[in-house]
Amino acid sequence: MRRFVSFALIIHFVFAFSPVPAQPRNDVSPEKNLAVFDEVWETVQERYYDAKLRGIDWAAQRDDFREKSAAAQNSTELYRVLREMLGNLKDSHTRVFAPGEDANWITPRVVSINLAVREVENQLIITKVEKNTAAEKTGVRPGDLLKSVDGVAATDFFDKRLAETSGASTPAINRLQTAAKLFEGEVGSSVRICWQRERAKERCANLLREWRTVKSDVRIKKENGILIIGFDVFTLETVSRVLGALRQHRDNLRGIILDLRANRGGVTEASVDLASVFLPEKTTIGNFYDRAGRIAQEAETRQSPIFIVNSEKVTKTPLVILTGTATASAAEIFVAALKNASRARVIGAQTCGCVLAVRRQHTLPDGGKLEISELDFRLANGDRLEGVGIAPDETLNLTRGDVRAGRDAALEKALESLQRNRFNAAD
Repeated sequence: MRRFVSFALIIHFVFAFSPVPAQPRNDVSPEKNLAVFDEVWETVQERYYDAKLRGIDWAAQRDDFREKSAAAQNSTELYRVLREMLGNLKDSHTRVFAPGEDANWITPRVVSINLAVREVENQLIITKVEKNTAAEKTGVRPGDLLKSVDGVAATDFFDKRLAETSGASTPAINRLQTAAKLFEGEVGSSVRICWQRERAKERCANLLREWRTVKSDVRIKKENGILIIGFDVFTLETVSRVLGALRQHRDNLRGIILDLRANRGGVTEASVDLASVFLPEKTTIGNFYDRAGRIAQEAETRQSPIFIVNSEKVTKTPLVILTGTATASAAEIFVAALKNASRARVIGAQTCGCVLAVRRQHTLPDGGKLEISELDFRLANGDRLEGVGIAPDETLNLTRGDVRAGRDAALEKALESLQRNRFNAAD
């Protein structure tokens, strides 16, 4: 059996953002469209990790969508049809990118009006407003209730967008991604939003859609002997920075908090690197399985990175991991490994449940790209994470009061647990 270290090209990630839209290509024809459609349909049929295609009648999908693809007037319409078909697999990792679309998952570029919305306590609540932007100047603040979008009641607008969204591995991540992309549209166009603060009058403003690059920084802070590290993607570079922080602060550590609430996954080798710091060498984390049900690859820990000098000070330090609905893929593999080994306490929300393996990117006849899940993943005990996720040891859901007050209840609970040493790290 080949060990994981020899297969570092397998990547896990959930693209929580839409790819940068390309200008629609009008040089299409029924023949060209069908060449693209057939390539997508046949590649999925031949290479998808589940030979039964999750119980879907794939031949019927061909009948349903092939004619629609032939009739597409431009690349935007064609890829909308392809995404609708692939969405029936309910698989966050299987997707297509039209020619010219930028699918940079490390620092994605998104369409934004510089504020974020989430479902909180069954309401659409504004959770973040970017500093020094037109959105902030309107007076909208975190904790405000979104009332309407372009004259449509916010809940109705959300439900319509949700009905048009497909392809997520679980309903929870589907709803989260719909909220994240609620204001998408043509860059330079405006959207009118109305909001309301408690016991205040409703206010409205027009905001322009613009490009914003989402940075994948490593956030490091030390508080009363507790090291808090947050990062949103697993790459060899980000994990190297995390390991560097552990080395720098290894003395006099009372505890470590890893904030993975917005970690959308990344390179599985990187998550294994970090797990290797906290778990014994040669601990089997899980296995990747091909469509025949055979183990194609094993993920196991290896000797701790050599630049963690006197790493025992780190490996036995009490550890808390913060998770959320957006915690996905390689991040879920990491969390499950440490939770199942009783090496970390997990606080927050149920994770995404989006854990499959993409082996390679397939180039389509028109220059577009196809990514499909070619390998399944199961933990060492045989459990699957795809479509299930990981339940935290202690669930703390976001509240509107917390958003309004700028309070991070999950982080506070993690700090309290470590300061009082309420749990014991495994020897």
